[in-house]
This record gives sequence, structure tokens and C-alpha cells, in this order.
Amino acid sequence: MHSSRSPFLRVVPALALLLAACGSGAQPDSGAPERPRTLGMCASCHGIDGIALSPGNPHLAGQDEAYLRLTLRKYKSGERRHPPMQAVVGALSEAELDELARWYASMPRNGLRAAPEPSTDAEG
Repeated sequence: MHSSRSPFLRVVPALALLLAACGSGAQPDSGAPERPRTLGMCASCHGIDGIALSPGNPHLAGQDEAYLRLTLRKYKSGERRHPPMQAVVGALSEAELDELARWYASMPRNGLRAAPEPSTDAEG
């Protein structure tokens, strides 16, 4: 019998667990909240700093915290439908949703990725 579930939905939980265990050297400024332990689940698409890694995924950096919290709750309840998001947030607690909303809202809109410094050395 052939399953009607998308192959993507079968790998999301495993990928989410793997990414949740991975760390990153990128850290927000000292005024940012503590990094949520579930951040890896979101970072695979939206980036640790809220700058999406792939076209078609929205940037979350600097978004309004209340908007992010409400949107996450709507995905969890099924009021807002997007199977990959529902698969990721379905197992998260309300407190974890709050932590994620707070984290991404605290990120600078341009993310933590610094542009290279212009060279001041004169080459001969």
C-alpha cells in the first residue's frame, strides 16, 4: 500500500531533531533572550538569526513578537494551514512557541551575518 504522506513530512521530524541538537557560533547581542533549545527546528528554513536560508521561506528577524506568537499558535491549532509548519510546531509547548517568537523578534532585521569590512590596506 502506498502512503499518501509527502516524503517531506516523513523527514521533517528527524531533521528537526538533528538540527535541534546542532549549535551555531552566531550569537545575538547581549540584550537578546537566551537561545531556545528548539531553535534548530526553525533554523533549518528560517535561519538561526531569522534570515531565511532558501527562497520562498520568510525572514523572521525583527518581526513583531505578538504577530510571531499568534502565527505559531495558528499553525499549531490548524487555523493556518501549511503542512511543514504544522509538522514542526505541532509538538511544541506554548512556552516553546513563546521562546521562539521572542528570539526571532529580538534579532536585527538584517540578521547576525555581518558584511565584510571594507579593506583599508592600500595594495601596491
